[in-house]
Amino acid sequence: MHVDPHNGYLYWTLSDNIHYGLYRIDLAHLDDTFITYKQSQFILKDPSLTVFTIDYSNYRLYFPKSDGSNNTIISVSLDGDDEKDIRQDKVETSQFTNVHNIIAFNNSFYWTTGAVIYKEEYDGNMEKIYHNAFDGPIMYDDICVALIMFHPSVQPYPVPHNPAENIEAIFSDNKAKVIWNKPTLLGGTGLGAWQGWSYELQVEEVYSNKTTVRKSLNETHCALHELSPNTHYALQIRPYSKAGHGPWSGPFYGQTLKSVNRSSRYPFALWGTKNGLVKSDALGENIESLVHTMNIDKGLITGTIFKHSIFTLNLLSILI
Repeated sequence: MHVDPHNGYLYWTLSDNIHYGLYRIDLAHLDDTFITYKQSQFILKDPSLTVFTIDYSNYRLYFPKSDGSNNTIISVSLDGDDEKDIRQDKVETSQFTNVHNIIAFNNSFYWTTGAVIYKEEYDGNMEKIYHNAFDGPIMYDDICVALIMFHPSVQPYPVPHNPAENIEAIFSDNKAKVIWNKPTLLGGTGLGAWQGWSYELQVEEVYSNKTTVRKSLNETHCALHELSPNTHYALQIRPYSKAGHGPWSGPFYGQTLKSVNRSSRYPFALWGTKNGLVKSDALGENIESLVHTMNIDKGLITGTIFKHSIFTLNLLSILI
């Protein structure tokens, strides 16, 4: 059994006489509810498949195959397709028999039979791969049941390949609230794939080309302060992880309002909520209750009114 947070799956093998092979389930399905066997996806049927390892960066699964005529390593894609023999005629005296556990590192394999630990070494002159046992055999009656490689490349941080999406912002005279969606996942990855991105937000004054960048944003929203009134802005988002940066999104263009007299009653918005009618400023802050549902016999208020000193946008209805 292996967890693949990089691509969003839990993989495991079964070795009974009926359901033998490789299975997986999307990590997004593993919540507090009970998961049934039928919800899993059967991706590869092979009676010799008992142990395997995952190449997260290259989106491949590897497993040893030893069935009399073969003693090799098979590579398949994450969905079980595109099966390839990647050690055919390349190994001098292959030892892929009775493998209890296997790992991949730096284009080579390390594995144990329980009694012996092996590693691969490539001879460039002979163009052959040799299987060598580690010095210091396992003590009598001891069994090596697992190998673990501690290296960043064994389970690397993903790099975002797509930009953030659906950037939106609402402006006051000197502030803005910005929201966006996470990058879409690559085809073939599960909904439970790791998406703990951080974000950079680039804020550009369109006509002066003055640019600032906000970094280390860990949510898909933020507030901007100390903007200039009556100014056009272009906003762009870029996701990143410890492994690198993704692409910039397309720009979102917006304009701050003219300078607002704080003692003025404009601009404001009226909101219909389950508790009644409330009033706020243009950014949804400084909320004030105007009409409670108790005062209209528990009627339901829906919609909004945005009122500026020049125009009024009516989207308000009262359901009684």
